Amino acid sequence: RTHVFIVSSDICLARHRPQRILSSLLPKFDGMKLIRPKIAVILWLSVLFCSLQPLDAAPIIYVNPNTGSDINDGLSVATSVRSLTKASALVDNGGVVRLPAGIFYYNDTQQISGNFSIIGSGSVSTDTQIIFQFATELPENVAIRFLSSGTPSGIRFNNIYVHFDVQTGPPNTYMALLVEGPANISLDYASLSVGCESAGCYSLLSVRPDSIFFNSADFAGHISIDFPQGNISMVSAGIYNFGSALSVFNVSATTLISLSMISSTIGGPVTISNIHLDIQGTDFSGSSGYTGNGGCLSVTNVDAPRSVSLRDSNFTSCEAREQGGAILMANITTTTVISVCNF
Repeated sequence: RTHVFIVSSDICLARHRPQRILSSLLPKFDGMKLIRPKIAVILWLSVLFCSLQPLDAAPIIYVNPNTGSDINDGLSVATSVRSLTKASALVDNGGVVRLPAGIFYYNDTQQISGNFSIIGSGSVSTDTQIIFQFATELPENVAIRFLSSGTPSGIRFNNIYVHFDVQTGPPNTYMALLVEGPANISLDYASLSVGCESAGCYSLLSVRPDSIFFNSADFAGHISIDFPQGNISMVSAGIYNFGSALSVFNVSATTLISLSMISSTIGGPVTISNIHLDIQGTDFSGSSGYTGNGGCLSVTNVDAPRSVSLRDSNFTSCEAREQGGAILMANITTTTVISVCNF
């Protein structure tokens, strides 16, 4: 007599290996006096089929750039993967890529995509540091490149410090983080920095982001946001770049996009256009007027229903090369409030 067993797909458990599947199934046959060869063959073929399926993503993937290996599964500290690239392929939607405390090094671009968080260990962001050092620098150099991969798509950095250690310098271009395509970007108690301050040195360059949120985040290097599709919010953020701190370009005239700065510190010119602006309790200082106009803040082309609000903020050591000292406002045809600010 031939026994036929239908092995359901639920034995194809995430991240199981064939031997694990066998060990989980064999107890089901306890009490049977005989497992015929045909039964064993069917069972083994079922296990083999499952083992050939793509591994399901995991909620937490562990990374150690110094001691990890990308042949590992990343499911534990002992089996950490080396690269963020590998981790992004293993982590599930909304999952976490976790790094231990320490100083870690990469000598190549980390290409990532998906919707997950990169979280360091320790009490402050500098307890987990990722340093990028390229042996050969190209005209365009990127430390972490995030490619949008559908909806939802997003990257969140928490309790981590990422630094691009520039060797050659301008006229090359350097980006600590490049985000291409629609994505939500969040930095929470995290830092991005690049080791140069001239044009082409970006802590963050983002093209068509869905939304951006910075909370207690620090940036050393220019932030450039191009074609934003959603709101930009900064709370207790710090941006420092002698040439240009923050630029927001190509905001759609048909989309109401807002930029909110609360209790932040900006060292370098800020250039924005066609955006609803709300600044509260923010300090602007140390600008060189690199962009030509508006030593600390340049706001242009704002009309209703957008508005401009500057409250309880300080503007010091602002210097413009052409027009505007602390603030330049041009083509503003909407409500403008400047209250309790110091110049």
